[in-house]
Formats: sequence, structure tokens, C-alpha cells
Amino acid sequence: MFRAIGEVGQVTAGYAFCLYVAGQSERSSAAESNLRALAGARLPDGYEVEVVDVVARPGLAEEQRILATPTVVRLLPLPQVRVIGDLSDPPRVASALGLPDEPKDARMGKEAGDD
Repeated sequence: MFRAIGEVGQVTAGYAFCLYVAGQSERSSAAESNLRALAGARLPDGYEVEVVDVVARPGLAEEQRILATPTVVRLLPLPQVRVIGDLSDPPRVASALGLPDEPKDARMGKEAGDD
């Protein structure tokens, strides 16, 4: 489940992320796709993601002290955690963001080649 949220920090799910990107670059798109794929696989009960373009909203990036893009901030559960990069290494990103292991059913399907 993916739900966009309107304001940074206004979240209702157990896990919530804010992904800061710079424009519509390939790296920005990859980071967003990688985050959605990872969260979809690891958080079957749902999550919230807001994507913030720091080019369009530079004041918000400054307020949140975003120094590099892409940066994903896990807003919930607390404490906040930040990961910088295109999020292309799922096990490492999942560990850094404190995500639970992939559900056993999904893992077994992948191992069997169901995907």
C-alpha cells in the first residue's frame, strides 16, 4: 500500500518516510522506485511516503537540513533515521532504516521463482 501525504510530518501509518530528491533526474526516480519496492516488500501492512523535490521546495530542504539528495528520512517509528543515496542495496537500506524482515511467504515465493 502506498499513500502520499500532503505535509511533511503529518503521518498516520506505522512507518512513514520522506524522500528528498533533486528534480526529475534518473537518480531521483531510482531512489523513489527503490524505496517503494523495499517498503512494499517489507511493510505489508502499509506505509506512507512523501516525495519532496528540493529544487521546488528549497526552504523545506534547508529547514530539514537536507545536505545531499536523494535522502530518505524515516519519520516513524521514532527516532528519525536518514539514509543518503539511491537506495539500490535493499538489505543494507532495510537494515539502516530498521525495517522488519521480508514476510516469510514472500521470501519463499522468491526462492521458488514466483517473484
